[in-house]
Amino acid sequence: MWVRLTGRTLTITYTGTPADPDPADGLFEPFRRLGQDRTSTSGHRLGLSIVTSIAQAHAARVTARPRQGGGLTVSDTFTGT
Repeated sequence: MWVRLTGRTLTITYTGTPADPDPADGLFEPFRRLGQDRTSTSGHRLGLSIVTSIAQAHAARVTARPRQGGGLTVSDTFTGT
């Protein structure tokens, strides 16, 4: 995992298996996974929905996109308002 702060954007990059880019936005919903290949039984998949709630409370925007080599990049951009 890598964490980077550039200006008003916090970016967290995870490594992992390649993922389909289409369902990435659905990851912000509670209990959602990228696909059936995610078979881990630990956790409840609430992380990104919690991140989204916190971001909205701080006037920030969260995006997620799969990495070309596998994994996911999540960016949280603060508007400053």
